[in-house]
Amino acid sequence: MAPDNRAIFESYYRQYYRQIVIHAYRFLQNWPMANEAAQETFLVAWRRFEVFRSSENQVGWLKVTAKNVALNMMARAHREQKLFISMCEVPESAVAGTGELPVSAELLFQNMMTEDEIHLLKRIVLEKATYLELAKELNISVWACQKRMQRLLKKLKHSLDDG
Repeated sequence: MAPDNRAIFESYYRQYYRQIVIHAYRFLQNWPMANEAAQETFLVAWRRFEVFRSSENQVGWLKVTAKNVALNMMARAHREQKLFISMCEVPESAVAGTGELPVSAELLFQNMMTEDEIHLLKRIVLEKATYLELAKELNISVWACQKRMQRLLKKLKHSLDDG
């Protein structure tokens, strides 16, 4: 990106970041997630700078993008939670008539995931931690945290499909 464009982008970031966080908060009702959504919004604006800059209303463009990012975050969180809950459910037919208790979710997960993966899944799905919070906790980038979660979900989905 040209130095002039970088300066223009930085001025938009400084001027509108708080406004975009507040806009994202309206959807997410969670300040750390709203901050994460605002960061993602500006990342999209950075990657699509020419489209962003050519827009007649850059603030409107940022708000629409923030809304889409927030809605995507909510949908992803819902999918992750739904997957986690489905893994914890044991069909009645699996236990009916056996007189045995179903295997606990913890034991099931121990056979499918490492302790670090279990921690990641619990923090994001059950405790509603954001990728930003978890990245700071694990001393990794947000992107690395998201990639770990994507790989974990793929691994879990594969395990469920095989089962």
